[in-house]
Amino acid sequence: MRFPLSLRPRLVCRSYANLASSTRPATVSVLGQEYPTDEATNVSPTILSKVPLRLHTRAAHPLNTLRTLIESHFPSYAHLSSLSPLVTPYQNFDLLSFPVDHPGRSVTDSYYVNKNLMLRTHTSAHEVEVFERGETKWLLTADVYRRDEIDGSHYPVFHQTEGARIVSADANGMKEIQDDNVRVAGPPSALILTLFGDRVGATPQNPLRSRSSSGVNGSRFSDVKNKLGWAFGLGLERIAMVLYSIPDIRLFWSQDPRFLTQFKPDEITTFRPYSKYPACFKDVSFWLPENMDLHDNDFCDLVRDVTGDVVEDVKLVRVS
Repeated sequence: MRFPLSLRPRLVCRSYANLASSTRPATVSVLGQEYPTDEATNVSPTILSKVPLRLHTRAAHPLNTLRTLIESHFPSYAHLSSLSPLVTPYQNFDLLSFPVDHPGRSVTDSYYVNKNLMLRTHTSAHEVEVFERGETKWLLTADVYRRDEIDGSHYPVFHQTEGARIVSADANGMKEIQDDNVRVAGPPSALILTLFGDRVGATPQNPLRSRSSSGVNGSRFSDVKNKLGWAFGLGLERIAMVLYSIPDIRLFWSQDPRFLTQFKPDEITTFRPYSKYPACFKDVSFWLPENMDLHDNDFCDLVRDVTGDVVEDVKLVRVS
């Protein structure tokens, strides 16, 4: 693990996961409001500190430039980017027909404020809400949260843009969907090429091929009579890493002027690395009580709480 040796003595549990009820705080603060905790609470201080940042709305930030570029290709759609990340498990899973045993519901995969409130794991958590308020075609860009490992291509907070619309279930509606499919049909690389042109070489070897999806999804719109629903989604960080040649996903969260000053609004430029120091590999050893089950993602959250984004990669080796 690339981990500063001086941090060893500080490896104490600051995440709320695995804390006994006697040591768990009674409430956690999210966006200035207090919420009660319970046995499901696992959101960590580091993750909570990311919630107000909203990188996709910051001028000149690569994710904001990417968002506005995508929106420019859908001028007639409503452009949404300010919905709260707090949703219920019902919104996040049940309304979208997730099975009751889907692994995404687990506290090892998702961040829970308590058993009735969580941080959204995808923008689709708002689909029903947005359609119910009368929007028939829209783009939604938002930060989403999933517990994950630590390496250069994974981060527990990332950003998605989702597009969706409802049309009449007749020939006119099918024509509208076909017209939209000129922009988004086919393999994921086709949508990315349409949006970004020759700035991306979408070849079979290019990782961008797995960064988007689209299609008609009947299960999400089953309660809408005589209508067809259509949606697509994009993961912004992976696309931006290729467009800007940014090698590590942690850099999007950097406050270092050497990173931030490289970018201008509405321009895609090549990132210039500025760190000249090599990685430093360190080992950290610890043991667990017999009655404590520490998931890999629990440990990764703990590392983030102690070190922030200093640690580049973690490999957890279990020795019985």
